[in-house]
Amino acid sequence: MAVHTEGRSQREPPTDKERRRRAANEAMDAYARGEPGAFKTLYGLISKELWAFIFARTCHRATAEDLMQQTLLQMHRARGRFRPGANVHPWMFTIAWRLIIDRSRGRRPQVDVRGLGLVDPGPSPHERASASEMCERLKAAIGRLPERQRSALELTRGAGLSQREAAEALGTTPSAIKSLVHRAVSVLDGVRVSAGGAR
Repeated sequence: MAVHTEGRSQREPPTDKERRRRAANEAMDAYARGEPGAFKTLYGLISKELWAFIFARTCHRATAEDLMQQTLLQMHRARGRFRPGANVHPWMFTIAWRLIIDRSRGRRPQVDVRGLGLVDPGPSPHERASASEMCERLKAAIGRLPERQRSALELTRGAGLSQREAAEALGTTPSAIKSLVHRAVSVLDGVRVSAGGAR
């Protein structure tokens, strides 16, 4: 009998993303044990996702580079406390998210709205202009969301974490993440509907 996990049968072959994340977990375990060369392997597996996560929330290359280095440094310092067999991505994104929040005290982090799958950029110049205007409306609306709603939305839609992983990152439950994302999306859907009606 097949056992189902997050909507997929364990008998189904893992996706490329799942394979990379499993490899990253193994590399992090090896890094925590102090195995030579483990960090190089880990970095090759996580760097693109970590960079995309940070840059989408800062929109500034120098700031993103600094935050990336700080995230890696904190991971290095905390590697001895990493629980063997745990998922490295929620842990890594949590460290990065806290650094982003610390850096942006007094102002909301910038959000890559297109990265959240909320806007179709559109093929024509007129449609691209409309999409750009919608992005600005959505950015403003996201900035007004309660922090946990915004975090849940960005971790699941932006960083691609599962509800379980996002729950681990935010210290809550998958059902709470589902509820937070649902409320956030409902607010943003209202913005899109009102903007469409205003034209």
